[in-house]
Amino acid sequence: MSYNITTPNHVISAICHLTDNRELPEEDRKDYIEFEKNHPLDHFTIKGEIISRLTTTSDLAEQDWPDYQVKLRQALSVTALPATTIPRRRYIKPIIWSCAACLALVGSLLLYYYFKVSLPPGSQPGDQNQQLAALTPKPPRATLILGGNKTINLEEVKNGWSNQQGGINVIKQAPDSLSYEPFSNPETGVYMNTLVLQRAGTYKVRLSDGTLVRLNAQSSITFPSSFTGPVREVTLTGEAYFEVAKTNKPFIVKQNDNKIEVLGTRFNISAYPEENKVKTTLLEGSVRIITPGQTPRMLMPGQQAIIQENATGIDIKEIANPEQAVSWVDGNFSFERLPLREIMYQVQRWYDVQVIYEEKPDPSPITVTKISRGLSLTEFLDALKEGDRFSYRVSVDNKHVFITK
Repeated sequence: MSYNITTPNHVISAICHLTDNRELPEEDRKDYIEFEKNHPLDHFTIKGEIISRLTTTSDLAEQDWPDYQVKLRQALSVTALPATTIPRRRYIKPIIWSCAACLALVGSLLLYYYFKVSLPPGSQPGDQNQQLAALTPKPPRATLILGGNKTINLEEVKNGWSNQQGGINVIKQAPDSLSYEPFSNPETGVYMNTLVLQRAGTYKVRLSDGTLVRLNAQSSITFPSSFTGPVREVTLTGEAYFEVAKTNKPFIVKQNDNKIEVLGTRFNISAYPEENKVKTTLLEGSVRIITPGQTPRMLMPGQQAIIQENATGIDIKEIANPEQAVSWVDGNFSFERLPLREIMYQVQRWYDVQVIYEEKPDPSPITVTKISRGLSLTEFLDALKEGDRFSYRVSVDNKHVFITK
């Protein structure tokens, strides 16, 4: 018997067939796999609520749904599709529960298709946001590119992992921390290393001279394993906080054609390409801002230098609370008169989502002293929109935020 799996009803028939412990005909497997690629089981709207109403035991409760998907996919020999594996519990499913499962899935599919038609693709009604978008920041995903282009996925190596780069030992100190420690003559071979951090995390690295660097989400830094020349020079993309060790060698941070030169200081640089500007905030010491075609400018503590893309000159202003620029180092968001669009750049990087504007966002500046980065996506958005600043929806897969007002 063939089910011709091309519609939701055909899927229901196939699942009922499997639940009754019968084999699914071989000719239907390819059709089913193709269907599920386009309509993943994880996206059946409010499936858990329907299932819990139709069952009175834990046999097909919400917490068992991932296990049920595993069984279904195994029966179909669907090895290419990911599924969450949880401790297996074996049940003898009476026919009544088989029918309940089918009815639940029918209701889920009908609701799924209703929402798919009545809402923009990938979105859900606003009152579903809390249960659908409990998205919290992920562990840092970082890659270290060593000399010779050897690439290390830092998520996959244990704390204590080390690698020799000339006279320097590179050591993973913690899930979000590296250190470069001299063990012999540091000038015995110098290698360029690059630390690349993905969205949703921060990472810190202590360079061979003792300088501490904290990378913000979606950033990278390139640096030598040891500083042997007359200057200490690194290249930054994205955002980083620096505590520069004091030596007799200038420390230079390059960002495209711009340079920030210091001897020993604490400062923050934000240079994300999508924001079209470089912001340098000085907390301690002094720095010199060097940009092509412009006279170098000195920055004092409590000042911020802004270099706009395609603009002439360096804009320097006093800021009341320079520590606000490095609030991310302490695990917080802090916004001082920023428009919603600039705030959403940070949301995209931290929560690894894409923000889509259904209407032009209000350009009015927003000031928020502190919001924890440990909040879920919807908790953060609810705190940010306090006072009806904007409205939003979050997609089922937690990958898109729709700004609706």
